[in-house]
Amino acid sequence: MIEIAVISIILFFIGLAYLKIALKIGAVDTPNKRSSHVAEVARGGGIIIPIAIIIYTVISYQLSYFIFGILILAVVSFIDDLRGVANRWRLLAQLVAVAFLLISVSDGESLNWIYAVLIIIIIGTINAVNFMDGINGITVVFGAVFLSTLLYLNTRIYFADQKMLVYVLIAIFVFGFFNFRPRALCFAGDVGSISLGFLLVYLTILFYQKTNNIAVVSLWAVYGVDSVLTIINRLIKKENIFKPHRTHLYQYFANELGKPHLKVALMYGLLQLIINILFLININYRILSEAIFLVSVLSISGLVYTALRLYVINKIAKPMNPLV
Repeated sequence: MIEIAVISIILFFIGLAYLKIALKIGAVDTPNKRSSHVAEVARGGGIIIPIAIIIYTVISYQLSYFIFGILILAVVSFIDDLRGVANRWRLLAQLVAVAFLLISVSDGESLNWIYAVLIIIIIGTINAVNFMDGINGITVVFGAVFLSTLLYLNTRIYFADQKMLVYVLIAIFVFGFFNFRPRALCFAGDVGSISLGFLLVYLTILFYQKTNNIAVVSLWAVYGVDSVLTIINRLIKKENIFKPHRTHLYQYFANELGKPHLKVALMYGLLQLIINILFLININYRILSEAIFLVSVLSISGLVYTALRLYVINKIAKPMNPLV
């Protein structure tokens, strides 16, 4: 308990110091037509997430290729938050970081074409976490639900250092102090959301390697369904999927319907928490095979997403089309 308290205090004061520095140097998000906020807010507050991993690494002496990968991502993403980084350099950093991740989990095996496919999937996933970080509290809730589930699983099926999970979860809650409020003091920024996404992908792979349980992908269901179907919607409308937009379902709720950010974030978190609990129940009682469970979760999540999108479209008086 003393260790947890000390780490919490350290991360809190780092977050507080960064907030003051960010405001002083002008590292802020200024509202524009794509924004879900109406006032300038410090960006990059999620830096305490990779800092928590650095602290863990120093204390535990657990240096690995994964650590190198997340440091590369954190540095480039933080620079991007402060002054912007060209897309080609951002992509290069992500490629190198993901390569380090795959080396870290490859168990000495030679890399093959499957890893090339994984690189694409992982880069897509970590960027999806970044795209979903568009309203106050949503990254806090997503990270807390995901990491709490992994923390519980790790007590039963050891697949990662428990201390690392605890440190990052503390960082999520500390960041939540600054972000989980009607008027956020800071946003996670790329450094926070991309680092978190990278870590969660890494932990997902570790759990799968330990258990061969493909149903662990269901822990990504809510974010995954929203991200994938939003991309499909935009492709159908012949939009450039690499340009910023406000067409995620959570953005419709927060912007077009004017729902409070925290309520929308909690709704997303609650839906994912229900899925996670069902996942844990299925592990305990083997009600369904892993593959059938995953397909069922993704199918039902897709239907719920479509129903909610129809609801929103009706509310804002747009054509009733779930793929609009």
